[in-house]
Parts: sequence; C-alpha cells; structure tokens
Amino acid sequence: MKKDIVIVGAGIVGLMSAYSLCESGRKITIIDKNDITDGSSFGNAGVFSAFGKKPLSAPGVLFDTLKLMLMGKSPVNIHPSLDINLYKWLLKFVLSSSAARLKKTLALFERYGQISLNMYEKMTKKDEMNFHFCQDGLLMVYTDTKNFDKKAELCDNPHKCEVLSKSATKTYIPFVNEKIAGSILLKQNGHLDPELLMMELKNHLIAKGVEIIINEKVELIEHKDNKITKICTKEAVYEADTFILSTGSDDTLARKINNKFLMIPSKGYSITFEMEENSNLKLVLCLLTCSLQSHLEKRP
Repeated sequence: MKKDIVIVGAGIVGLMSAYSLCESGRKITIIDKNDITDGSSFGNAGVFSAFGKKPLSAPGVLFDTLKLMLMGKSPVNIHPSLDINLYKWLLKFVLSSSAARLKKTLALFERYGQISLNMYEKMTKKDEMNFHFCQDGLLMVYTDTKNFDKKAELCDNPHKCEVLSKSATKTYIPFVNEKIAGSILLKQNGHLDPELLMMELKNHLIAKGVEIIINEKVELIEHKDNKITKICTKEAVYEADTFILSTGSDDTLARKINNKFLMIPSKGYSITFEMEENSNLKLVLCLLTCSLQSHLEKRP
C-alpha cells in the first residue's frame, strides 16, 4: 500500500519533522537502520544558544584558529584527507566568514531560535513531554581579560545579557579557579536533555499513530524526474507521495539520487561525572579563551 510520507532516519531531524507533519494531519512512516537508542542526536550537548552568540563562521575565525593551532590551543584539528569535498567545504566556510554574512546569519539564528523555543514550550506544556527544557541562560566564561572587556562593552541590554565579575561568576560555578576574567550571562538561551528529548518524542509519535520501523536499512532508492518513487530495504519496498531523507552527515542515499550537498562530519566527546551537591552548576556554561570554545553540561 502506498504511504503518505516516509521519513528515512530517526535522528532529531527525522523525529521533529514527523512531529510537525503529524500535527498537520499527515500520516507518517519512519524508517531507521538502528533502534533509536543511540547516535549523535542522543550525545549532543543539548545547549540552546540561538541568541547573542556568534556562529563559528564569524569574521576573523580563520586567523584566530590558525594562531591557536600554532600555540597548541586550537579547538579544531583537521586531518589531511584525499576527499576533495573537505577542501570545498573549508573554502565555503572561509567565504562565509564575512561581516555581511554574519549579520544575515544572526538574524536567522534568532528567528528560527524563537520558533524552536515556542515549539519546545508547546511540547512541554501541551504535549506534557519532560526533557528538562530550561530557558535559564547560557554562561560565557572568559579567561582572556581583553576579550572579556571587549564583549562586555557590547552587552547593553539587561533583559538579554548580564556582565558578571569573577566573584559573581563563582555563584554559578563554585569550583572555578582564579584564572578567569569574568563571564556574560546570555539570558535568552538555555538547555535540554537530548536523550530524554529523543525518547519522549519517540513515545509521543507512537502514541499519535506514527509508524516507526527500526533495524531496517535502506539499500536502494528509485527516482524519476528528480522525484523519489520508491525505496527498498532487504525486508520490503516502500512507495509514498513524499519521501524525506534525514540521514545526518551520511550522504550515501543522497548521492544515489545525485544530490551532492556539502556536509562534513565532525567528532565530539561527552564526559559524564558526579559532582558534590554544593558544586553543582546552576546552568550550562561555555569556557572561552580568545575564540576557543568548550562546552560543558551538567545534566539535571
């Protein structure tokens, strides 16, 4: 039987797509090669930082990163590769690091950030999902005094940000050492628990009648006139009015239909540890040295 919408990939993009489409009355089938218990969507930081924080492709990032690499302090390590797409991506990244592009990007960040906030609030209140969504701010901690003073001068709206001295920062991070210069609290941002979000979304979609097929890998895509007509797994053949590919950085299926988008995967690490009650973080924080950014999250 022909289906309405088939989504390939059950990461956060696939599940959120299903959530929105389900709200509009569409019939959804999700197919994933795993069992939706692990993956990058479960392991990301869960930091909501759409407001007051520049994207990575900001002016000067190239020279700042090269300088940090020479100092042995760079947060980025690029391994040489024969993959031409890596160098195409790097070129596009550099060309995007302009003041004009930054202005447009920040506007889009805040626009879609607000849409995301509204959706998360709806999911927690109306749909009664619990994934520890907290809009309690994002603390930017600086170890470089010059950089801290420069950023503090731009913080002119008390409703959006607050400049904290070294001693005031310690109320948020009791275990901080004396090397910090201060911090800035970006009040509009927040965080959530990505693992809980994934599980709550999955359970909500099942309750709404969304068909979820797990441990089934798509092997073949048939298409005609730039439109996918059917997909095939080892177990079955699926036809639908609409197909959505949400396979993250894995572009294997996209390439089979001649869609060669530029997306380069990166590797991150998550460390979970217990803390004494009097040392618990009050919110998510970022530690900054010049343009170096490290994310540390304490789950509730």
